[in-house]
Order: sequence, then structure tokens, then C-alpha cells
Amino acid sequence: MKDLEALYETMRKNMKRIREEAGVSKRELAKEIGMDRASYSKFESGQRGISLGNFYAFSQFFNVSMDELLKD
Repeated sequence: MKDLEALYETMRKNMKRIREEAGVSKRELAKEIGMDRASYSKFESGQRGISLGNFYAFSQFFNVSMDELLKD
């Protein structure tokens, strides 16, 4: 199993890619998943983590499995 930091990095990259491909702004996404924009930006840049609830909300918003977000 990957170490935790590598797992977070993979998750961040996948979430950023999906958000950008969908043309969704950080502000819009943050609102949809129950975060403020600054907190989501810090997550995406690796400065903070994300709660399981926000992670789940992201997967639901983009209709992608949580497992897919963790794959390289």
C-alpha cells in the first residue's frame, strides 16, 4: 500500500484534473461540496487535507467513484 502522502498527492492530482476537464471553478466546486474556496485551494495545492465528507461530496458531484480518485 502507498504511503499516505503519496495517496493524497494522487488524489489531489486526480481531483484537480477532473475539475479542470469539467470546466468547474474552485469557487463553484467548493460551494457544491461544502467548503470555502480558500480551503479547497489549499487542499488542491497540497497545503491541507480534505475531510471524508468533502471527498465523498466531490465524487458524487462529478459522478466518479472514490476508488477512481485514488488510482494512479
